[in-house]
Amino acid sequence: MAWLSASDAAKALGIKTSALRTRAQQGKIDRKDNLYFVDEKTPKKHETALDDVEHDDANGYGSGYEYDKARDKYIFALKSKAQAGRPFVVDGDTIRAAIAAYSNDGSKASLNEICRTHGWSRPTAREIFRALGKTHDSLPFSDEEIAERDEDDLGEDLIRLKEERVARKAEAREWNETKKTPRRHATSITSSPTASRRSCPSRA
Repeated sequence: MAWLSASDAAKALGIKTSALRTRAQQGKIDRKDNLYFVDEKTPKKHETALDDVEHDDANGYGSGYEYDKARDKYIFALKSKAQAGRPFVVDGDTIRAAIAAYSNDGSKASLNEICRTHGWSRPTAREIFRALGKTHDSLPFSDEEIAERDEDDLGEDLIRLKEERVARKAEAREWNETKKTPRRHATSITSSPTASRRSCPSRA
């Protein structure tokens, strides 16, 4: 191998360019101008996944993440988890479920609902979504899903998620109407003239 541009070096190592820059800052990859030296001895992604989380402050915490495809793990460097002294690792299924739930095209869940479901604190949830670059307006899929899955499959899942959301709304509306019906019935009986006459004592 030889000196490569950032994009070519990242592709050769199977990592993101942000992770490539992190390795260069850590002295794990030689950098000269805008070129990076890569050869057969340079560790690949799966060999240094825990070290590839993007850092952007002096304490080593940042807004990036690394995805370990072999283990289906998302690896974050979070300030809210600084006391643990190690990266925060989350299962891929958990992250995908959180993204789908948080999206307006998914369940439209609030941050508090996400926290209750996954046992995260609000700061941790905020940091995770910031690292993933996800908001309520984002699609209900991880970047890795969008990159790897077929567009038709993603489209079918998007339709299914919307159908499920519509069904939940309809069920909630029906349940609310069901709860209101007995109250209306009771009110109508209480306020009816017949009921009033029955409740009055008879005169001697």
